[in-house]
Amino acid sequence: MRTKQTASCGFHPFHRTLTLFLASSSLCRAVLVNRIIDSQYGDLTTGFIPVYHSPQHAWDDQTCGECYIQPDPARAFDRTWMAATYYPDYGNLNFTLKFTGVAIWVFFILSNANNHGTITITNTQCNFTLDGKLAGNFSHEPDLSTYDLIYNATVFSKAGLANTSHELLVSVNDYPNTTFVNFDWAMYTIDVDPSTLTNTTSSSNGSATTSTSASRHTVTPLSKSSTIGIVVGSVLGAILAVIVLALFILCRRSGRSKVTKLETFDIDAPYPTPIGERPYKYTPVTLTSDNTIRLTSLITFTKGTDATTR
Repeated sequence: MRTKQTASCGFHPFHRTLTLFLASSSLCRAVLVNRIIDSQYGDLTTGFIPVYHSPQHAWDDQTCGECYIQPDPARAFDRTWMAATYYPDYGNLNFTLKFTGVAIWVFFILSNANNHGTITITNTQCNFTLDGKLAGNFSHEPDLSTYDLIYNATVFSKAGLANTSHELLVSVNDYPNTTFVNFDWAMYTIDVDPSTLTNTTSSSNGSATTSTSASRHTVTPLSKSSTIGIVVGSVLGAILAVIVLALFILCRRSGRSKVTKLETFDIDAPYPTPIGERPYKYTPVTLTSDNTIRLTSLITFTKGTDATTR
């Protein structure tokens, strides 16, 4: 009679991995998307327009022909900007940005030496207040050895925010000296469900021109981050799927390799004889008159010798 016992592979690690895979897959569905807030056109997705505050209407855009500091529209984001000069005697100067997301960056155009000489204010100082709390400040002293402007200068950045609505106040308040502020654009990152992503279309010719222009200028930051988010999510999902499949296959193979065979043999079956060897043999026994068994002779064979009798 022969019996076999098969060792099976436990499925607890597989279940845990599968659970992790499913959870991670749902997390990978979220996509980080960068969105733009232009200084003049605002947020093309939400429609928010930056709110500018200053005494005596100090803010001017790219159409200002009398302004001494004239950036190159081709190098400004979407060919627009909003600039103002702060004078301590005139009161506070600021603008407000609203967004929903996990990070934000603010970009200025900074000035250095100016053709009109030192009468032109080219230094920049400002504070940043995020959700009612001071979050940072920025200061730029002009390089008087060059007349080149600095474009896309990052004056403020903040990451690790909750994916909720935020308000950023950029201000020049109570500074003792005059200062020049030129806001070009801002970018924020929002965590969205891919199913909610849609292409933005415009209803008017002016809006359509704006959308096309913004798209042209933001190909690198927008598509790069969006693509990274989608690619990372897809790659992670694919890797986890491969890991789960590999673990399952290894588990199956491990189960097969751990098969334990317990064999029992019928005691009445002939004892297996190794090939090339003669088995041990016992001579018949003789039953005596007193009903006892007497072994008349025991003949054994050993490898390479003749039989011997004991």
